[in-house]
Amino acid sequence: MIKKNVLLSVATITMMFFVFAGCTGGSDNDAGEDANKKEKTEEESADANETSTKEMTEDIYVEVLAQQMYLAEYYGEKADEDMSEKEAMKLATEMGEKMSELYEEHGVTEDDFSQFADKLSEDEDMEKYMKLVERAGERVEELKAEDE
Repeated sequence: MIKKNVLLSVATITMMFFVFAGCTGGSDNDAGEDANKKEKTEEESADANETSTKEMTEDIYVEVLAQQMYLAEYYGEKADEDMSEKEAMKLATEMGEKMSELYEEHGVTEDDFSQFADKLSEDEDMEKYMKLVERAGERVEELKAEDE
């Protein structure tokens, strides 16, 4: 039971990182830090563009987010109460590899995904962001139906 909870916690934390990566921000008093962050983000964007094969869009964001949510649930269900710590780590590694394949399949990088999420939160249009998350949730249900 504890090992399953550990795996579920790792999967949940991973998903929460992806889903809420763009929801954090600094205070307006940290202008110097914001300038440094912006400069670093621009450098990371340049690096990401070197490895990306296409631009991140809302549709790609929704699909990748949905697939991530689906994988987290799938691997959470695969976790067994009696599984050893080694087996749990192997399962978590497998899930991480699937996540990496997911980015590659859609021609984007994890940085592209994170930066897009950041941009969504910077736009301060939470209604738009929530609609995208809702679309991802609907897509998860479609993926589950395809599995049956």
